[in-house]
Amino acid sequence: MPNISRINDLTDLLKLRTLQNNQTVNFNGKHLYLLNDIDLSNCYVNGVSSWIPIATKDNPFRGIFHGNEHIISNLKITTISNYQGFFAQNNGTITELVVSRKYNSK
Repeated sequence: MPNISRINDLTDLLKLRTLQNNQTVNFNGKHLYLLNDIDLSNCYVNGVSSWIPIATKDNPFRGIFHGNEHIISNLKITTISNYQGFFAQNNGTITELVVSRKYNSK
């Protein structure tokens, strides 16, 4: 399993999302630790206008995500479909995480 138990920056966060969403890694019961605040405003490029959530309806997050009171800022959601948010579907545990949105345009 790739070592992503410590999420330091946007690169690590996007790696987590890719591994989760592609079902590359089973995070069931795995502890993940956010170690810094992360600003998402620089991740909306190459035609992406909205945050692509971690996990999906059919592949929920089942790990233990420790936010350590850090902030995920500038979360931008512009779609109106179901299962939107920082995590689309959570069947695990998320603790001490602050998520702030920049705007929701729809």
